[in-house]
Amino acid sequence: MKKVLVLGGKGFVGRFLALCVKEQGGEPLVYDLGQSEDELLSFYGEADYVIDAHGLNRSENASEFFLVNVDETVRFASLAKERGIPYLFLSSIQAGNRTPYGDSKFKAEQELEKLGDKGIRFVRLSNVFGPTCRPGYNSVIATWADAAARRKPVEITLNPTSKDARIPLLYVGDLAEAIVFGTMHSSVDGLQEKIDALVEKVSLESVWKLFVHFATLEENRDPILGLCSFGIPPFLLERLYGTYLFALGRPLVLIPVDHRDARGSFSELVKGGFGGEAQVSWNTVNPSYGKGGHYHHHKIERFTFLEGGMRLSLKPVFPEGSWEDASVVTEGLCSFDIPPFLSHSFRNETNKTQGAVIWCSETFNPGDPDTYAC
Repeated sequence: MKKVLVLGGKGFVGRFLALCVKEQGGEPLVYDLGQSEDELLSFYGEADYVIDAHGLNRSENASEFFLVNVDETVRFASLAKERGIPYLFLSSIQAGNRTPYGDSKFKAEQELEKLGDKGIRFVRLSNVFGPTCRPGYNSVIATWADAAARRKPVEITLNPTSKDARIPLLYVGDLAEAIVFGTMHSSVDGLQEKIDALVEKVSLESVWKLFVHFATLEENRDPILGLCSFGIPPFLLERLYGTYLFALGRPLVLIPVDHRDARGSFSELVKGGFGGEAQVSWNTVNPSYGKGGHYHHHKIERFTFLEGGMRLSLKPVFPEGSWEDASVVTEGLCSFDIPPFLSHSFRNETNKTQGAVIWCSETFNPGDPDTYAC
């Protein structure tokens, strides 16, 4: 079992690195503030690899940046060199940006190169965000997620001069997986390129609008997330929403739009979502009642019946095609995908209310319902 020493292992990035080491079959050795020098040296005596995630992000004293980000980094790297242990320092894209923080990171990189050890490397990280990131410290995403979780959209502010800015974002879970995989398999060559491939550059204004929207989800009691309209790639949208939900500290409560009549109920669970315009609904049918009797030009629907006793009837719009009239009674949990131009209906032939989950490839548009009675 490979042992990986994670310096700053209780910090934002460090805790995810330590977790991934464990997940990938290694043993994390966690060192952070408050632990003794003896414990540090003991860890260096055991470690097969060192990942240095320690660092100072904020301080009113510029000299503290160099004390923590340069002097301590050189000491940690020198200990690894003395013991012949591979060492990876997590630097920042802010290195050399003429701020005390950026200059300290750049100076640390220079000092590491002076050590002249091929086993000592560094990578630069973009704006890392994710669960447990600290508001007002780790990233603007953390600050906005916290404000959204407290339903304070007024605190989600965007400087007008930043309206057109594009910000590179890197999710902490993806970052930790990539780094730990490289260290666990001794394959850190090309690690910077792999990390860069995980970065997505997006409009700061679009992210701002997204978090303002998050802050009103429960207040509006609206299950229609409409997340796709913000122009954010699906995989990043998912990670930003997850970060917000984690900051919330409890499950998000949404009340589905519910329609009821003598036949049963129809509840809209999700519209839109992460990268698509699909809709998911919950449909109940009372005994001896049926629903449907229509077809679509382009929509595709998947009906998932949870129990037996539902009769699904199908009728092609064009009889000369490959489809014929069909009728089937469900016999337990099953799903049916229905193509366009095929009229479909279902009827409850049991003595109790039955339910079906309906996935549709598009959200319902009242102006263009694409639904035709047959």
